[in-house]
Amino acid sequence: MLYAADEMKKFVSATDAKINQNYYCPRMRCKALFEKRSKKAVHFAHYKSACNLFTEGETVAHLKGKKLLAKWEEELGYSVQPEAYLSDLKQRPDVLVKRQGRNDLALEYQCAPITPKRLVERSNGYRSIGLNFFWILGQKYKLGKKLTNATAKFIRWNASLGFYLLFLDPINEKIEIDYGIQKADFLPVRYLRGYVKSLRELRDFFNRNHSWKMYRLSADLRAEQSKKLEVRLHFSKGKIRKLQMACYTKRIDAKELIWDMVSSHYYQPIYSEDSCYWKSSLSLTLFSGESFSLQSEYFKIKRENCYFMPFVSSVDSILKKDISYVIKKSQINSNYEKSET
Repeated sequence: MLYAADEMKKFVSATDAKINQNYYCPRMRCKALFEKRSKKAVHFAHYKSACNLFTEGETVAHLKGKKLLAKWEEELGYSVQPEAYLSDLKQRPDVLVKRQGRNDLALEYQCAPITPKRLVERSNGYRSIGLNFFWILGQKYKLGKKLTNATAKFIRWNASLGFYLLFLDPINEKIEIDYGIQKADFLPVRYLRGYVKSLRELRDFFNRNHSWKMYRLSADLRAEQSKKLEVRLHFSKGKIRKLQMACYTKRIDAKELIWDMVSSHYYQPIYSEDSCYWKSSLSLTLFSGESFSLQSEYFKIKRENCYFMPFVSSVDSILKKDISYVIKKSQINSNYEKSET
């Protein structure tokens, strides 16, 4: 905790606390322990089993991050309540921002792992009482060559930024914006990156028109895709092995089928695995003339191949568009095969 109550029930910041004085949890009145890990990382903690409303074991980065977000909101002229307890929800956002004439805002600085279920529960809780909310991520969630399930569930979409994520670096006091996030089969995730040094600068960044686009693949990248497909076909594991076996029974060239479904451009980052797998599987079903329910196939593809993205409303429409593309392409290929025979 960054704040606690003294004997007179007056709120005291951890930076102003005195070592030999008693302090208490401002909500439950249980005794709090003043901790000073370093000159830059002081906070209050609960004695074990004293209070179940707060989660202990916060890192220095998390404590500094909450304090920095509160400071930046105050610079914008807003009243802030760090660690405010919302009794109706039994939740406490890292920073609660009081905005006169607008819905209040809950800021969550997420450093620790959180399950999809808990993420949705907390977010829906804020919605239920009319709070706007935003999740800002710690450094452990940062993008690398891959977009993991743990990070993908925080993705949002904006017309100017495309798919994007926010990361707070409290040590260097800056926010990293990774935007225009997109994927391509067998290649690292691609995105643009920007930095701001305050929430005021972040607001200005959102208001600018950013010229991101979906990129086409160069000849070198297409060659890299082809090489990686060859390697995966050689080792024959997981989904690609299932495709190989299915193609073998139907006397279809697996490499030709899959390569035909390997996209020649980057695509929206809604798929947790390379999209050519499910596209090839669907194309194989269509080509073989097997009967199936398109609706059932849609739900199966979404369940097995899409990231969980609770803050993106366009996942369904993107998936349906891609399914329609595969069906149309498979029909063209089927007609071509017939004309050849």
